[in-house]
Amino acid sequence: MLVCTEKRGLEGGRDLGRGLKGYDYAILFADIDQDLNSFMKGFRSECHARVIGCSSYGTLNNCAAAAYGISSHELLMGLSSVKIGKNPRNSGALLVDRAVADIGKNGEELSRIFARYSAIVSNMPEKIAIIKPYYYMLLFTDPFQNCDEEIIRGIHLRIQRLSPLFGGSAYGKEGKSTLFCDRKVMRDGAVLALVATTKSIGYACENGLMLRSKKPYMVTNARDRVVYEINRKKAVEVYSEITGFSVEELMEEKWLINHTAVEYPFVVFDDEGKKWMKAPFTANEDGSMTFMTRMAVGNILFAAKSTESSIIKSAEMAVSKALRKVEDPEVLLIFDCQQRKAFLKDNTKKEVEAIKRASKGTPFIGFYTMGEHLSTANIPMDHLNGTIVAVAIGK
Repeated sequence: MLVCTEKRGLEGGRDLGRGLKGYDYAILFADIDQDLNSFMKGFRSECHARVIGCSSYGTLNNCAAAAYGISSHELLMGLSSVKIGKNPRNSGALLVDRAVADIGKNGEELSRIFARYSAIVSNMPEKIAIIKPYYYMLLFTDPFQNCDEEIIRGIHLRIQRLSPLFGGSAYGKEGKSTLFCDRKVMRDGAVLALVATTKSIGYACENGLMLRSKKPYMVTNARDRVVYEINRKKAVEVYSEITGFSVEELMEEKWLINHTAVEYPFVVFDDEGKKWMKAPFTANEDGSMTFMTRMAVGNILFAAKSTESSIIKSAEMAVSKALRKVEDPEVLLIFDCQQRKAFLKDNTKKEVEAIKRASKGTPFIGFYTMGEHLSTANIPMDHLNGTIVAVAIGK
């Protein structure tokens, strides 16, 4: 059941909660232009569903808040949350430990869900992934901690990559984003839902990138997400040559993510020849650039470009591909990078219209992220930017 509300704060929460009475779980996204603590208080006064979700740069449903209610008949969730400490990888592992403990409280229901597979699989998440990925994960993180990749690596210390993980980084203002987990409203952390289900799930990821040239660039000095040198020159000087903007203009703009980085990103290629965006987030005073994902010395980059039409087409392709992988789809979860929204500006409605065309009547819920999470056995990168990730859940 998909429910949306135009109301905000306490009344918005109540409105959404009334629409989801009787459901056991809810995936919830709410825009940041409201008091989210009051919103959750209102939601809880009307509904007892266990919640996973986050604040966003607007919802794809074009409303103040949207949620999808799910019953526990064929799906169970183990929910967990952590504050990010000095070791984000340990925080990721702790997320899983808590989620496993939480879902383990439903032993009888787990046995019922997996009954028809009992001859070949165990109902423990650490073992199920070895045979068949009937466990999935939804992860939402605070992007201002700059450690999304490490959190996901910590998760994979506990559960193998054969169990797909989806989600995104919450959006926030002034370095603050909000996460929802059960009855909690929190910041500076991460929340995880370990999902056990026999429902079919399909997913796809697209970005609409095109090469500007075949000239390679090598990262020659970097640490974490900061690139100091490309081809042994200051990173911002190389980016100036590629974009045609002067170094002074890039420094003045600083927040490259708001426009320049979407139109003029870098890409890397994986072993299968698929392009993945590496977009600079800021131009820094020392001539370095901070990226949205981890960078490493030796990374080979290529200059790429996006256009309005390529972004819109990529949304349609992602939804179509995800839907083709399931029979009788029930809902689409969509994680769309806020960079794409910033680039499209007033034309974001065209992308939503493309999603509607491709969905062919399947309800969808989604939000604009500060980075997308997609971790599977055949995806080489865990934390993405500039992409749209579509996840189709069958009935």
